[in-house]
Amino acid sequence: MLHSERLENIRNIIKEKKIITCNELCSLYNVSDVTIRKDLAIIEKEGLIKKIHGGAALIEKPEIKQKYQQPLSDIDNSKVSNYDIKVKIAQLALDQIDDGDIIFLGSGVTCYILATLLKQKSNLLVVTNNLSAVSVLIQNVDKVLLIGGEISTVDNMTYFSSVRNPSQQLESVFVNKAFTSCSGIDLKAGITVNSIISTYIYKAIPDIKRQWFMMIDDQKYQKIGMYQVCSTKSVDCIISNKIPKEYSEYFNSNNIQYITL
Repeated sequence: MLHSERLENIRNIIKEKKIITCNELCSLYNVSDVTIRKDLAIIEKEGLIKKIHGGAALIEKPEIKQKYQQPLSDIDNSKVSNYDIKVKIAQLALDQIDDGDIIFLGSGVTCYILATLLKQKSNLLVVTNNLSAVSVLIQNVDKVLLIGGEISTVDNMTYFSSVRNPSQQLESVFVNKAFTSCSGIDLKAGITVNSIISTYIYKAIPDIKRQWFMMIDDQKYQKIGMYQVCSTKSVDCIISNKIPKEYSEYFNSNNIQYITL
């Protein structure tokens, strides 16, 4: 059994039984006490359990448990639409990052994937509201500045935070490059998202960035989310697997760069 599978099984057992002992888990998975305690330490960091003598107990948070079904740093790839394409888009984005850059990393699966790739660069400082990516970023980059505020999700897989006035937290911050994704892009509606608190962060980006890269897979074109973030003209570069002709013509006429597979 893969480590990730064992962790997910342990999560499910604890959710069902509410309390579990290390001895029970050792017997169930035929692994050592040290291995089980390491697994429980990982799950404890996710906020799902608290360690007790000889085992662990579920932390009961009904209001959060009902709304958020996945741990903050656990993404089930099989449930992500266009996952392989998102990986390729994130790899294209990685090529735009230089050693020593200060970057902003937004929310969503593509941004999470990019976070996992940043270990290939050095001396990076990352400003982010992507809560799901924090544990990965801490391991992969030199410094992380987390933007606080209300926690939300639009897919029950990735989580992000934002405050109504993020400029209060970002007033002395400037980044070389900002990398974000969105719910939809439309030539009339512009860049849109499905969470009102996402708009607070996106509307602050133009004031803190030198370049803004929007990572979009081909399912996002001619799709409109609930809330407009900005005009497409506000973005400096589109990174996508493919771009419809009418969009590439629009990008060309408005000096918006684009990078495709």
